[in-house]
Amino acid sequence: MKKVIDPHVHLFDLEQGNYDWLKPEWADKKRICNSYNDSDLQRQTSFSIAGYVHIEAGFDNKQGHRELVNVEHRASLPQRSIGFIDITLEPAEFMTELGKQLQQRSAVGIRHILEPLDTIEETTGLYEKALETRHEHRITTLLENTNSFTNLGVLAKHNGIFELQCDVNNRELVVHIFSFFQRLPTLRLVLNHAGFAPTAFDLNGQLNATFTDWKINTQLLAQLPNIYAKCSGFEMVERGYDKAQIQAVLIHCINVFGVANVMLASNFPLCQFSLSYESYWQQSFAVLDQMIEQRLLDSKHKKALYFDNAFRVYQFSQIGL
Repeated sequence: MKKVIDPHVHLFDLEQGNYDWLKPEWADKKRICNSYNDSDLQRQTSFSIAGYVHIEAGFDNKQGHRELVNVEHRASLPQRSIGFIDITLEPAEFMTELGKQLQQRSAVGIRHILEPLDTIEETTGLYEKALETRHEHRITTLLENTNSFTNLGVLAKHNGIFELQCDVNNRELVVHIFSFFQRLPTLRLVLNHAGFAPTAFDLNGQLNATFTDWKINTQLLAQLPNIYAKCSGFEMVERGYDKAQIQAVLIHCINVFGVANVMLASNFPLCQFSLSYESYWQQSFAVLDQMIEQRLLDSKHKKALYFDNAFRVYQFSQIGL
């Protein structure tokens, strides 16, 4: 049986956390508006979860360490955690909160989303429409704040990961992001959801121009010295995505980031907007097998994409997995 490390899951605890982003007007909310623990990742029968990475989900954006404490307390599997810290905090405040998070056994980094979640309705299935009305200045404001550069420099000195969640479809923003992180060459970056790749093919099977633009923009980000990519969150762009979309994104990411720097992940529970957790991974495994048959992937690299790379990037060896 395959063993998987899932490097992008969100385990909600609705009784203890805030989760303000779970807006009641979102049409799909009922599908994911529940508490989850890692037993929900172990119900499948075709593979086993060896470990996972919990990504902050807005449990408490004032005291991000509380989310790590909560997830660790409920964990029954080996796990790592990415907490939330506002990167624009005064450096003393940032260092205090970072210190509290690093006291937690699972802590490996932080995330501060570089996109306007108030306008990008990620869980409505209308991501592309929302992109038209996003506030581009928010990202610029975050990165032009001198505290952001200072604080992320501190994170780099602690060998922490910064989860880079941003819209890679906009060239101007990508150039701005690239210029900023180029000044932090030792900071380890993990690109969330492969930068939200748009639908690759139209109804006639032709490559969409927007997908080509995304490919060009990811090529720029791939030039950063310590960047990795997680292929996940396909449901955030299109609820009805298929295996061809997964394969198109995965092939390009492998080509530009290198197979050792690419990970498959689920985005659980949001993956359930389209597929069950087990079905998502079964579909991903089928894509890998197809790529091997087509000689687009060496069979010896298959396990790297769903286990080995996440094991290394998120330092699971330090907790005995």
